[in-house]
Amino acid sequence: MIRLLRRKDIDTKAWDNCVAQSQMPLFYGLSAVYDSMCEEWAGLVLNNYEAVMPIAIRRKWGFLPYVYQPYFVQQGGVFINKYNTQTIPYEKLFLKFSWRFVRVHLHLNYSNSLHKLWGYKLESRKSYVLNLNRSYATIWSEYTKDARKNIEVKAQKKDAIFKEHIPVSEVIALYRKAYGHLTMGITDEDYERFSNMLPRLSPFATFFTVGVYKQGELLAAGLFIQGFDRIHYCLGAPSSAGKKQSATHLLVDYVIEKHSNSMQVFDFEGSSIPEVAAFYQKFTKDFETFLRVKMA
Repeated sequence: MIRLLRRKDIDTKAWDNCVAQSQMPLFYGLSAVYDSMCEEWAGLVLNNYEAVMPIAIRRKWGFLPYVYQPYFVQQGGVFINKYNTQTIPYEKLFLKFSWRFVRVHLHLNYSNSLHKLWGYKLESRKSYVLNLNRSYATIWSEYTKDARKNIEVKAQKKDAIFKEHIPVSEVIALYRKAYGHLTMGITDEDYERFSNMLPRLSPFATFFTVGVYKQGELLAAGLFIQGFDRIHYCLGAPSSAGKKQSATHLLVDYVIEKHSNSMQVFDFEGSSIPEVAAFYQKFTKDFETFLRVKMA
């Protein structure tokens, strides 16, 4: 049985347990994420929370509902309890809710495997990932020559100071200054919602920030969410001076080195922007795919 439940009717504990015990647990599916990032959301529930699917809702002109993918939530889709033995009826899931909305645009997650969905256009997207279950020396040896040169020579790793737990507001401010012109759709409210979401991820996930400094000047900063054996690179940016010194290379390398030899995956979270994808590929060639789904 598939049910479409309003937020107030969702069993939060059962929902989060399904996400945590899913075949591909990701913090994106947690109720706290949608509670924080959306004014309104609903959820599809298969039987007794054997699979769940969050649906973020907005209303055009105040009354026409549509489904969208929230900012800072790279993936959604169906989270399937690993103990579930049923085949997931994706078409039935979508038919259960899609007729209620004037538009549907959302992202599935890595574990959602389907080749077609009637009435929808499917677009495959890459997210670069790095297995940290190896020594740092091994990982370093697989960086591109350009990455190693940028870290050792141009960015001068030996002269950098790394500080953790810098204020989230500083990371966001640096990100907006560097990339605000490319992310004009993200509002002040969206950033505020994201900041407020971070402490609500506990006990399933946590977050940390890192700043790269030289002579007391902040050159790059990043925010990372850690949970379910993954470290997500959610926000990262250099200052103007940091860009010239390749400080973002230092930022990423620092986190990779610190968490090497762990049973975790570093998830770069994208990217569909060629220049950003090229940067990620300096550290890894491995990627996972997820689907962007839009009404045809």
